[in-house]
Order: sequence, then C-alpha cells, then structure tokens
Amino acid sequence: MGTDTHITTEEIHDGLAKCDQGLQWIQSQKAEYEGQPRTAEAKFSLQDVLAKADSVGVDAKKVINKPKPKAPQASPPPAAAQNTPPPASETDSAPPKPSPEGPAAPTEVD
Repeated sequence: MGTDTHITTEEIHDGLAKCDQGLQWIQSQKAEYEGQPRTAEAKFSLQDVLAKADSVGVDAKKVINKPKPKAPQASPPPAAAQNTPPPASETDSAPPKPSPEGPAAPTEVD
C-alpha cells in the first residue's frame, strides 16, 4: 500500500474499517434526521458527532503515528574482534611530532 513497511496491512485495514463505521453511523443518523418532521427533536447532537469523529481520529492516529522500529546497531562479530591487532601507542616507533613553534633552530656546540 505505502512505503511505511512498519505498518502492517492488517493495521491499515482495521483503521479503514473504523473510519467506514464512523461514516456509516453519521449517514444513518443523517437519514433518520431527514425523515423526521422539522418540529421533532434531533436524536443526535453536535457533541455526538464530535465524539464519534474524535474516536475515529484517535484510532487512525495510532496507525499513522506508529513509530518506526529502531535500526539494529551493527556490532562486530566476536571472532573479528579477537583477530585485530592492538592499536599502536604514540611511543611505538612513531616519528617525532614537530613542535607548534616550528622547527628548532640549530644551536652552537663549543
């Protein structure tokens, strides 16, 4: 259906079914209301409609806002970690680092 593979097809169908139920409810309420005389009291109110819409919206948002699973962290296999040489320290045959003041000036020897 979409590119969000962390949301299953079943979850999408369940969300759509709840939306369809809400739509059928409002359509049936409207049809019943339109069949009554104008002086009859309505059998549903704006608060009923808003409550139903909120209910459907909450269910839909659960599916839409479902967080993607975190990517598994890659860890080196244990065998590879044992075969790697230890890191070289600064005292192991490393060339001397130049001083930040530049090369040393030659000195006179008596």
